[in-house]
Amino acid sequence: MNDTAAQHKRPLWLAALLTSIGAPLVYYIGALALNVVTGGSFYSEEAFRALGFVIFIGLPASVAAMFILGMPFVLLLRAVGKLSALNVSLGAAIIGAVTSSMVVRVTGGTPEMLPELGVGALIGLLAGAIFSTIAGLRFRLLHP
Repeated sequence: MNDTAAQHKRPLWLAALLTSIGAPLVYYIGALALNVVTGGSFYSEEAFRALGFVIFIGLPASVAAMFILGMPFVLLLRAVGKLSALNVSLGAAIIGAVTSSMVVRVTGGTPEMLPELGVGALIGLLAGAIFSTIAGLRFRLLHP
């Protein structure tokens, strides 16, 4: 087994595909849970808006972010022998913040929506953890 394959246990393309679907799904579940906790219901207008947002904006943004920014970053980490869950998750948090700011601009958001950067970073961090788990990456920074 060569050194690059030893850095991950499962195919990176599979982790990328499942993560780009899983991250928006987790976002929707979180938004739905928040809606229910704050007095809404599973069948409220807000719940359906969140679902529409995830399907028409979140999923395409997630796929684009994964394959335009995320995978090149992961492949670079693998090439230099630094592919680990921590490195992937930190990079994914930055990519999530960048993607979130782009989505806010494209959807007509205003500068007051800058807290979305934090939400985007958290979603990116979660996506990095999902990717790392699926790919079977080590959860440490340094090599033995």
